[in-house]
Amino acid sequence: MENNQNINCTVCSCKYNEIEDCKCQLEQITVKPFPNEESRSIDETVCSNYKCAH
Repeated sequence: MENNQNINCTVCSCKYNEIEDCKCQLEQITVKPFPNEESRSIDETVCSNYKCAH
């Protein structure tokens, strides 16, 4: 099976962001709930692989 999934990222401060096309350069990402496990908000998830580019 071929993996054709793309992960878009608009977090320009992340060192894995390919700024020209807003693609994440990691082969896989880990997504965690934010701020906690009980959150039910539509925007509750964060990329836990984030590393600041600066």
